[in-house]
Amino acid sequence: MAGTGVAAGAAVQASAPGADVNAPFVDTLFRSDRPRATDDSPVREEVGRVLVNGLRQGDVSPADRSYLAQLVAARTGLSQPEAEKRVAGAVAQA
Repeated sequence: MAGTGVAAGAAVQASAPGADVNAPFVDTLFRSDRPRATDDSPVREEVGRVLVNGLRQGDVSPADRSYLAQLVAARTGLSQPEAEKRVAGAVAQA
């Protein structure tokens, strides 16, 4: 049941004025066991914009999916195929 509370909290936060509704999907893309040594806010913001643009068009283009997977792989240590699966899952959920 704890997951339900977290999901509900995320929904409330995402509905707040000015909230980035893509933030949960971007967070999912960049989950890692690696400690974050630098501020990756600019990359996360770019990923959010790519997602918004793709979803407005009905889907994220293959070129953008590949780019997102490269970013995810570089920052999480996942292999390229694993990063591609993660991107596909996040896009499907978004």
